[in-house]
Amino acid sequence: MKREKPHTIDLDMGTAQGCGTGASTRAGAAWVPKWSEASSVRYSCRLTRAVSWSFEAKAGTEAWVERFARLLKLDRAEAVCARRVYFTLLPPFDWLGNAKSPEALELMCDPAGRFSVRFTSIRIYANTDMAICHLRRIHNDYRDFIAMWGCLRFLCFSFANTGALSLHGALIRNGGSAVAVLGGSGTENSGICRRVRPPWRPLSDDGLFVAPTNDGYSAFPLPTWSDLIARGLDKQWDIRTGTPLTTVYFLEQNPSTSVAAYGKRQTAAALTTSAAYYSSLDSGTGAIRSEHNKLLYKSASAMARNIPGFHLKLAPTGPVPLSQRQEEEKRVERRGRRERKSEERRGKENFRGGPF
Repeated sequence: MKREKPHTIDLDMGTAQGCGTGASTRAGAAWVPKWSEASSVRYSCRLTRAVSWSFEAKAGTEAWVERFARLLKLDRAEAVCARRVYFTLLPPFDWLGNAKSPEALELMCDPAGRFSVRFTSIRIYANTDMAICHLRRIHNDYRDFIAMWGCLRFLCFSFANTGALSLHGALIRNGGSAVAVLGGSGTENSGICRRVRPPWRPLSDDGLFVAPTNDGYSAFPLPTWSDLIARGLDKQWDIRTGTPLTTVYFLEQNPSTSVAAYGKRQTAAALTTSAAYYSSLDSGTGAIRSEHNKLLYKSASAMARNIPGFHLKLAPTGPVPLSQRQEEEKRVERRGRRERKSEERRGKENFRGGPF
């Protein structure tokens, strides 16, 4: 059987076809779909005040949605969140997954804004408030996990306008706070997690979702899809539980280990690169990619103003020096005090030598 490519994304923001005069929309009015209450299974997830969603299953998708909810440790709920995600099966005999269901056609007629995202095992049609996810009728573990991966990536992408970022890297907790260790392809984030020692505890090693809160930023673990797809492990990730994020490390493999502070601009640029890598927005028009990257950089710049970034050069063996951050912060603080004192002395000298 020919394997599908999981990384392909096709973002279409053009005018939807099939919008007849019978569409349930009108300018200036809140759009309510006719089928919005016809869900048999509902799971809710609320990460922050601005980031929440409901998974709602229509006929034939209940088992798939329950499996997805179990993976993320979601509980059944009656409450409806701000963003609703409906799951339904692709129309019969649609082997290529190009057809739209009546629900999707109705959703795409919403004049308030609509777009579609095409992954290999799932088709997503959405507006600013809700989404319809078409699942293939032929199921296996590989296709199911690829579809879940695509759905979660879409959700993380859709909350980008709230200042949240999806980052490629590891989330490691120590007590009531956590650090992120970010790296690109081939940086062995999973190997880093195996090398950390208590009281540090890895929560995820492939991705994390970071969202702003009233007190700073909270980080939420995302699944390691290679553990599920390639290794067949039965694992769960508690996406509901956020941990305050205090530091971000940008990982580089190196013969020797060292830690150096990044400036705010360096941190923002590196965060943008990590977020763009995880989003994998590698198709669609150049204008769409440009707007998406601008949004990522805006969110990354805000995050860099609140969370310090460090360049972590790590040797192939030995401990992971996550605790060295405090020493580096002390050095940066001492250097800042020296610079402030030097400026004060220069100000006093200029005052004494002035015209008065």
